[in-house]
Amino acid sequence: KVIVGVGSVLNVQANPLKVSKIYVHPDLNLDYFDNDVALIKLKKKLNFNDNVKPIHIDTDTVVDGLTVTGVGWGKTSLESHSTSDVLQQVDLKTGDEGLCQRIRPEFTGNDGNYICVTTPEGRDTCSGDSGGPL
Repeated sequence: KVIVGVGSVLNVQANPLKVSKIYVHPDLNLDYFDNDVALIKLKKKLNFNDNVKPIHIDTDTVVDGLTVTGVGWGKTSLESHSTSDVLQQVDLKTGDEGLCQRIRPEFTGNDGNYICVTTPEGRDTCSGDSGGPL
C-alpha cells in the first residue's frame, strides 16, 4: 500500500492505496545505487488535487548552474539511525562535471545515470534519499 499527498508519514488520516505491481528498474545495481528507481502501478486511478499532482518529467539538457530541488524522507543527520517523519527538501545546483568524474569515475555526464550537483554549506540530500525525485 502507498499513501499520497501528505508531507508526513505520521498522517494517520491518509487513505492507503492498493498497489497492483511494482516495476523495479531492470538494471538496478545496489553496489553503486545505479538505476535506483521504480514505478508503482496502483489498483485504482489516482484522483489529482492540490496535494496530489502528476510529476513533470523534464526533457531539457542538464547544464551547470541549474537550480534543482531534492526531496526525501532520509536521515536528517549523520548521527541519526532513523529517517525523517516529514518530507524534507533542499535546493541544489547542477555542478562541475569534471569534478564529479574525478570523484566517481563511472560518471559520464549529466545526461547519464547521474546528475552532478553541488550543495549549500551544511545542506544536502540524506542517506536514504537515493532514488528519490530531483
